[in-house]
Amino acid sequence: MPLADAVFASMLPVAVLWSTVSRPAAWLCGKDATSPLPPDVDLSGKVMIVTGANTGIGNRTAFNLAKAGAKVIMACRSLERGESARQQLEEEMRETLSKVEGGGGAFGTRQGTLEVMKCDLSELESVRTFAREFKAKHGDRLDVLVNNAGVGITDGPRVTADGLDLVFGVNFVGHFCLTNELLPLIQSTPGARVVCLSSVMHHSGGTKWESAVMGHPKRRGATYADSKLAMVIFAKELKKRFAVAGSSATAVAVNPGAVRSDIWRNVPKLVMPVFDLFMRFLFLTSEQGSYTSVRAAALPLETLSGSGYYQPYWMPFKRPFPFEVFGPFVGCAPGRPKLVKDEPAATSALWTTCERVIEAARAARGDAPGASRG
Repeated sequence: MPLADAVFASMLPVAVLWSTVSRPAAWLCGKDATSPLPPDVDLSGKVMIVTGANTGIGNRTAFNLAKAGAKVIMACRSLERGESARQQLEEEMRETLSKVEGGGGAFGTRQGTLEVMKCDLSELESVRTFAREFKAKHGDRLDVLVNNAGVGITDGPRVTADGLDLVFGVNFVGHFCLTNELLPLIQSTPGARVVCLSSVMHHSGGTKWESAVMGHPKRRGATYADSKLAMVIFAKELKKRFAVAGSSATAVAVNPGAVRSDIWRNVPKLVMPVFDLFMRFLFLTSEQGSYTSVRAAALPLETLSGSGYYQPYWMPFKRPFPFEVFGPFVGCAPGRPKLVKDEPAATSALWTTCERVIEAARAARGDAPGASRG
């Protein structure tokens, strides 16, 4: 087992102990979260995309942003499941509105809109088609792109339609492609932002991107960790590039916390009953897990202090372990991302690797190198 993985695994018992003993202390200190957004946030007129919005964290992220008035595009792999989720969310929104006398006065009473569009992040052509269709329908602005969709640790090697490792392909390469397809629109929208879903697991991630793209067959967790570290590096580099381009857009990375959601659907069936009990005791709900994304997407940037990386737990000390693994839930707080050795080289290698595999996939379909249909 690599050193980073061994250190992470050894800290889990400490994290469980910390979570158990710290919650009463956090409650006494008034460290808790009751709402994803304060009541004065109005997102009316803003256009947002949330990938993987039919289930889990993405579903609640889409709901809470629409509830604050935004037009939210639910980018889903399955149109059928996406439409079913949209109908349920709209019914929930109507119920919320009906409970507020008069309507329109407090958070939860502004009704935005939800729209489903197909985007399969495991197929790069589907990603490009989504971007092209989005620009045709909503091409005047994109205020927020939430790169949320993800695949958890799989029980064996699986590949995307383009031959990439499924975990790294969906979690990062698909989002890299999507963001770059929409980049001109993001840069031209005042105050736009890109929210990249990472994980506490990024702390044990590595930067051997060529290996990550094809997956680590004997270390499935390593591929997941690498994909989440890639998200942190991606957000940091996007922020720099926006500034160089003179754009007011920015990018942030968020850790939603340990969340009991559909991302764990690939856990082996024999292990799942025990794992489910563990999740019920220590993990956050999907609603709670959406708070970092929702706040990063909606709050004024001046209220989001820190390094551009946010996580959901009370962290009285600066070190990430065990305080960023489990703990008292506070909604959205600044965190400290992993410091990568020779970050400029790692960032450059990440870009080069992703651009290469995207061009290879495009060439395999017979498209001209570097061509864009959008």
